[in-house]
Amino acid sequence: MSLLHVDFQYIILLNARNFSMYDSGKIYVVIAVLAVVLLGFFIYLFNMDRKIKSLEQKIKSNE
Repeated sequence: MSLLHVDFQYIILLNARNFSMYDSGKIYVVIAVLAVVLLGFFIYLFNMDRKIKSLEQKIKSNE
């Protein structure tokens, strides 16, 4: 019974630690960094798609 009680206290402690990211505002930094990385990745993919389309058009016009 006491072992079960200790496990519940540990779970409560872990949950309190997870909520501290929200309280301190660090979660917003994590979200902002992820958003910037994803935005950069999508911009890179968009530019690569444009370059590939341009190369495909050049190849078709040379044939």
